[in-house]
Amino acid sequence: MTTAVGPSDDFAYSLLLMPWGRLVAAGSARVDTSTAGTDLALVAYNADGSLDRYFGVCGKRMLNISAGNDTIYGLVSDISGARFWAVGTAYGSLTTAQDFLA
Repeated sequence: MTTAVGPSDDFAYSLLLMPWGRLVAAGSARVDTSTAGTDLALVAYNADGSLDRYFGVCGKRMLNISAGNDTIYGLVSDISGARFWAVGTAYGSLTTAQDFLA
């Protein structure tokens, strides 16, 4: 299956199985077709592969953390599976160094 998140290139780097069967994929999505910046991208799927309509907007969520490139590289859930956390990187702008993102 494929899922368009942003208006251009989307990349998934991590996948997490939640205890109730939902899958959460995370990575980055291009902000628009004319710039190089990316936002954090998360998509939640039901066990049958359909989008989880209760997550974000119809199963998809984009988050802008910095003025440059934002990317999630890993996901982990707590022991109860009630919450999950993401780790990745965020740029202050397209020309500055990366910052740790958690």
